[in-house]
Amino acid sequence: MSKTILAVGAGGKFAGMVIPALAERGAEVRGFVHDAADADTVRDQGASEIAIGDLGNAASVAAALKGIDRVRDVLVENTERFAKGLPANNALLWGARGMGKSSLVKAAHAGVNATLARQTKSGPLKLIEIHREDIQSLPDLMTLSATSLDDPGQFSPQVVTYASRGHAWDTLDPSLPTFERMPPG
Repeated sequence: MSKTILAVGAGGKFAGMVIPALAERGAEVRGFVHDAADADTVRDQGASEIAIGDLGNAASVAAALKGIDRVRDVLVENTERFAKGLPANNALLWGARGMGKSSLVKAAHAGVNATLARQTKSGPLKLIEIHREDIQSLPDLMTLSATSLDDPGQFSPQVVTYASRGHAWDTLDPSLPTFERMPPG
Protein backbone atom coordinates (compact mmCIF):
# COMPACT_ATOMS: atom_id res chain seq x y z
CA MET A 1 0.00 0.00 0.00
CA SER A 2 1.33 3.41 -0.95
CA LYS A 3 2.34 5.87 1.74
CA THR A 4 2.24 8.78 -0.71
CA ILE A 5 0.11 11.73 0.39
CA LEU A 6 -1.72 13.78 -2.22
CA ALA A 7 -1.72 17.52 -1.52
CA VAL A 8 -4.62 19.00 -3.50
CA GLY A 9 -4.30 22.67 -4.34
CA ALA A 10 -0.57 22.35 -3.77
CA GLY A 11 0.13 25.80 -5.18
CA GLY A 12 -2.16 27.38 -2.59
CA LYS A 13 -1.47 28.90 0.80
CA PHE A 14 -2.52 26.02 3.09
CA ALA A 15 -1.00 23.18 1.11
CA GLY A 16 2.09 25.37 0.79
CA MET A 17 2.44 25.26 4.57
CA VAL A 18 1.58 21.57 4.91
CA ILE A 19 3.85 20.15 2.20
CA PRO A 20 7.11 21.24 3.90
CA ALA A 21 5.91 19.90 7.26
CA LEU A 22 5.01 16.52 5.73
CA ALA A 23 8.27 16.32 3.79
CA GLU A 24 10.19 17.20 6.96
CA ARG A 25 8.58 14.18 8.64
CA GLY A 26 9.67 11.91 5.78
CA ALA A 27 6.35 11.66 3.92
CA GLU A 28 6.26 11.23 0.17
CA VAL A 29 4.06 14.08 -1.08
CA ARG A 30 2.46 14.36 -4.52
CA GLY A 31 1.45 17.95 -5.21
CA PHE A 32 -1.71 18.33 -7.33
CA VAL A 33 -1.63 21.67 -9.14
CA HIS A 34 -3.92 23.24 -11.69
CA ASP A 35 -1.22 25.34 -13.31
CA ALA A 36 2.05 23.78 -14.50
CA ALA A 37 3.77 27.05 -13.62
CA ASP A 38 3.36 26.13 -9.92
CA ALA A 39 5.20 22.81 -10.27
CA ASP A 40 8.73 24.06 -9.45
CA THR A 41 7.54 26.00 -6.39
CA VAL A 42 5.65 22.98 -5.06
CA ARG A 43 8.65 20.73 -5.71
CA ASP A 44 10.88 23.24 -3.85
CA GLN A 45 8.49 23.03 -0.87
CA GLY A 46 9.18 19.31 -0.61
CA ALA A 47 6.80 17.52 -2.97
CA SER A 48 8.54 14.52 -4.47
CA GLU A 49 6.02 14.28 -7.32
CA ILE A 50 3.78 16.69 -9.20
CA ALA A 51 0.41 15.95 -10.80
CA ILE A 52 -1.06 18.62 -13.05
CA GLY A 53 -4.79 18.65 -13.65
CA ASP A 54 -8.22 19.97 -12.90
CA LEU A 55 -10.65 18.67 -10.27
CA GLY A 56 -13.39 18.95 -12.89
CA ASN A 57 -11.57 16.47 -15.12
CA ALA A 58 -12.06 12.89 -13.91
CA ALA A 59 -9.07 11.58 -15.87
CA SER A 60 -6.63 14.05 -14.32
CA VAL A 61 -8.05 13.37 -10.85
CA ALA A 62 -7.71 9.62 -11.39
CA ALA A 63 -4.10 10.10 -12.51
CA ALA A 64 -3.34 12.25 -9.44
CA LEU A 65 -4.90 9.65 -7.15
CA LYS A 66 -2.97 6.75 -8.69
CA GLY A 67 -1.10 5.14 -5.83
CA ILE A 68 -2.96 7.15 -3.18
CA ASP A 69 -4.74 4.09 -1.98
CA ARG A 70 -6.23 3.64 1.42
CA VAL A 71 -8.50 6.60 2.20
CA ARG A 72 -9.49 7.08 -1.42
CA ASP A 73 -10.34 3.40 -1.92
CA VAL A 74 -12.46 3.23 1.22
CA LEU A 75 -14.31 6.40 0.26
CA VAL A 76 -14.88 5.33 -3.36
CA GLU A 77 -16.02 1.83 -2.34
CA ASN A 78 -18.46 3.27 0.18
CA THR A 79 -19.80 5.76 -2.38
CA GLU A 80 -20.24 2.97 -4.95
CA ARG A 81 -22.18 0.89 -2.41
CA PHE A 82 -24.43 3.86 -1.67
CA ALA A 83 -25.00 4.48 -5.39
CA LYS A 84 -26.05 0.84 -5.85
CA GLY A 85 -28.52 1.03 -2.95
CA LEU A 86 -26.39 -1.24 -0.77
CA PRO A 87 -25.58 -0.58 2.89
CA ALA A 88 -23.00 2.17 3.19
CA ASN A 89 -21.46 4.14 6.01
CA ASN A 90 -21.38 7.84 6.65
CA ALA A 91 -17.93 9.24 6.00
CA LEU A 92 -16.07 11.63 8.26
CA LEU A 93 -12.86 13.16 6.99
CA TRP A 94 -11.08 15.18 9.62
CA GLY A 95 -8.21 17.55 9.04
CA ALA A 96 -7.13 21.15 8.87
CA ARG A 97 -8.84 23.56 6.54
CA GLY A 98 -7.35 23.45 3.07
CA MET A 99 -6.10 19.86 3.27
CA GLY A 100 -8.26 18.64 0.38
CA LYS A 101 -11.04 16.78 2.20
CA SER A 102 -13.78 18.32 0.06
CA SER A 103 -11.69 17.77 -3.04
CA LEU A 104 -11.30 14.08 -2.23
CA VAL A 105 -15.05 13.68 -1.70
CA LYS A 106 -15.81 15.56 -4.94
CA ALA A 107 -13.27 13.46 -6.85
CA ALA A 108 -14.74 10.23 -5.44
CA HIS A 109 -18.24 11.31 -6.48
CA ALA A 110 -17.01 12.35 -9.94
CA GLY A 111 -15.38 8.96 -10.41
CA VAL A 112 -18.44 7.03 -9.24
CA ASN A 113 -20.69 9.17 -11.45
CA ALA A 114 -18.45 8.50 -14.46
CA THR A 115 -18.66 4.75 -13.74
CA LEU A 116 -22.44 4.96 -13.29
CA ALA A 117 -22.80 6.78 -16.61
CA ARG A 118 -20.92 3.98 -18.40
CA GLN A 119 -22.57 1.06 -16.59
CA THR A 120 -26.15 2.14 -15.98
CA LYS A 121 -28.82 4.50 -17.19
CA SER A 122 -29.36 5.92 -13.72
CA GLY A 123 -28.67 9.57 -13.09
CA PRO A 124 -25.63 10.82 -11.26
CA LEU A 125 -25.30 11.01 -7.51
CA LYS A 126 -25.99 14.45 -6.14
CA LEU A 127 -23.48 15.87 -3.71
CA ILE A 128 -24.80 18.32 -1.15
CA GLU A 129 -22.25 20.38 0.72
CA ILE A 130 -23.32 21.93 4.01
CA HIS A 131 -21.08 24.56 5.56
CA ARG A 132 -20.40 23.96 9.22
CA GLU A 133 -22.17 27.21 10.10
CA ASP A 134 -25.34 25.75 8.59
CA ILE A 135 -25.28 22.32 10.25
CA GLN A 136 -27.73 23.49 12.92
CA SER A 137 -30.35 24.02 10.18
CA LEU A 138 -30.25 20.37 9.02
CA PRO A 139 -33.13 19.25 11.26
CA ASP A 140 -35.34 21.89 9.60
CA LEU A 141 -34.54 20.31 6.23
CA MET A 142 -35.47 16.84 7.42
CA THR A 143 -39.15 17.45 8.15
CA LEU A 144 -40.33 13.96 7.21
CA SER A 145 -40.04 11.70 10.22
CA ALA A 146 -41.22 8.14 10.67
CA THR A 147 -44.15 9.31 12.80
CA SER A 148 -45.39 11.57 10.01
CA LEU A 149 -46.18 8.45 8.00
CA ASP A 150 -48.89 7.71 10.57
CA ASP A 151 -50.67 10.93 9.57
CA PRO A 152 -50.43 11.29 5.77
CA GLY A 153 -52.62 14.40 5.93
CA GLN A 154 -49.67 16.23 7.44
CA PHE A 155 -47.99 16.47 4.00
CA SER A 156 -49.36 16.99 0.53
CA PRO A 157 -47.45 15.16 -2.26
CA GLN A 158 -46.31 17.38 -5.11
CA VAL A 159 -44.59 14.87 -7.38
CA VAL A 160 -43.84 11.13 -7.60
CA THR A 161 -40.15 10.29 -8.06
CA TYR A 162 -38.66 6.85 -8.63
CA ALA A 163 -42.04 5.53 -9.73
CA SER A 164 -40.26 2.50 -11.23
CA ARG A 165 -39.28 1.42 -7.69
CA GLY A 166 -42.81 1.67 -6.31
CA HIS A 167 -44.44 -1.15 -4.39
CA ALA A 168 -47.44 -3.00 -5.77
CA TRP A 169 -49.46 -2.19 -2.63
CA ASP A 170 -48.88 1.56 -3.02
CA THR A 171 -51.29 3.49 -5.21
CA LEU A 172 -50.03 6.59 -7.00
CA ASP A 173 -52.15 9.69 -7.46
CA PRO A 174 -52.60 9.89 -11.27
CA SER A 175 -52.91 13.70 -11.10
CA LEU A 176 -49.31 14.12 -9.85
CA PRO A 177 -46.33 14.50 -12.20
CA THR A 178 -44.51 11.14 -12.25
CA PHE A 179 -40.85 10.42 -12.93
CA GLU A 180 -39.22 7.01 -13.24
CA ARG A 181 -36.09 8.49 -11.63
CA MET A 182 -35.08 11.83 -10.13
CA PRO A 183 -36.40 14.67 -12.33
CA PRO A 184 -33.80 16.75 -14.15
CA GLY A 185 -32.48 19.90 -12.50
